[in-house]
Amino acid sequence: MRFVELLKDEGVLKTLRSALYPQALSDKLDKLTRTIADLTSQLETKEKKITALEERVERLEGECDRAEQYSRRGNLRFCGIPETVVRFSKVTVRDGVIRARRRLRNTNGSTEQIYVNEDLTQRRAALAAATRQMKKPHKINDCWTYNGKIVVKTLTNIIKVINTEAEY
Repeated sequence: MRFVELLKDEGVLKTLRSALYPQALSDKLDKLTRTIADLTSQLETKEKKITALEERVERLEGECDRAEQYSRRGNLRFCGIPETVVRFSKVTVRDGVIRARRRLRNTNGSTEQIYVNEDLTQRRAALAAATRQMKKPHKINDCWTYNGKIVVKTLTNIIKVINTEAEY
């Protein structure tokens, strides 16, 4: 009974707390510090691995895009009529049609225009469209496609092939 009464005394409780808790708190703090250090190390390792995998994915997507575009090198896309993709057996014939494409515009006497474009991959078509949009605010002088590549003429009249929007 005397022990229970002592535990009710604030002075005794304060002495017990100061004697017992500092070591327990210190041990918990040390354990938490080690856990945080371990987790931080694991996180850094995972972040490096993620960065390496993202770079690999980007490289592989680029390789796939190049391979797909190469497989389309003999194709042309005709727009202005129901959209049609035509595959030529010879790339030289396709190139001749590309060179003569301006003559196809307004040849049928109607107001509709027929456009002949290279058959680009989805990735390259999106890049070409974004590049064309850069002409309106005068961020580039001109752009076009050539053999599946997006070509830009900069404001300083430098002609370069681009693979991403960041390369303008």
